[in-house]
Amino acid sequence: MSDDLIKFIKCSISQKEVSLVIVKSETEIQEVAKTLEKYGYNGKYNTLEIIKAVSQPSKIFIIFKENISKDIYDFIIQYPTGQIEIYDQDKLKSEIVTPIYKDVSVILIADENIINKSQFSILEKIGLTYRSNL
Repeated sequence: MSDDLIKFIKCSISQKEVSLVIVKSETEIQEVAKTLEKYGYNGKYNTLEIIKAVSQPSKIFIIFKENISKDIYDFIIQYPTGQIEIYDQDKLKSEIVTPIYKDVSVILIADENIINKSQFSILEKIGLTYRSNL
């Protein structure tokens, strides 16, 4: 991966918005995910796991899929507000978390075609953005 991506990863720490890496293919998604794992990031796909992770120092990435859940979208738009509320279907109650931001990094990896096809418009809800040039 390029030095620019590594700089982007370092800049994403302690941001008060979800960061975004835009790629052109599934292969690039896997390459970016491997790079993030190399820098201590963990892939999270369950929204309740994500909100628990941001309440303590953590580095996580989410792969934006065509059928992404409304909960993930809700997390993205609520993250900058300082309070995240997600309904837990198992406990039948809302989970509310306050992100700490310091030493937390949340990076969304998305194929540009999936962003365009998605029912959820995320671009105006995202902070730092990196476009892969592979």
